[in-house]
Amino acid sequence: MVSNRCGLPPFCRHRKKVLNYFKEVSMEVKRRRKFSQEFKQDVLNMLKTGDKNVRALSKELGISQQVIYRWHKKYNGRGTAELEEVRDHDKELRELRTRLAEVTEERDILKKAVNIFSRQENWK
Repeated sequence: MVSNRCGLPPFCRHRKKVLNYFKEVSMEVKRRRKFSQEFKQDVLNMLKTGDKNVRALSKELGISQQVIYRWHKKYNGRGTAELEEVRDHDKELRELRTRLAEVTEERDILKKAVNIFSRQENWK
């Protein structure tokens, strides 16, 4: 008989330790926080002005340094209007790539059809 939670039989001498470990791990799981666009821009502006470095900002705001670096890499100091423009360009680019894939597939199908019909004419 094996317990579903830890995979150890109920008579195992380490069962309590394993179960306590699972309880601790499940309690440590944090929910992912979501930050508004304005907050991200404010943090990046504070970083850009040079008042504080990433380490000081992360301690003050309770955010990890990796999150601030990720925001900096993603937004690269752009404003909200520029971000909207970039999103529009990205959307258009995705649509164009999708259309290109469709047209390429249609072209390949037509090439194969031409080859098939040209072979049939040669056999007659």
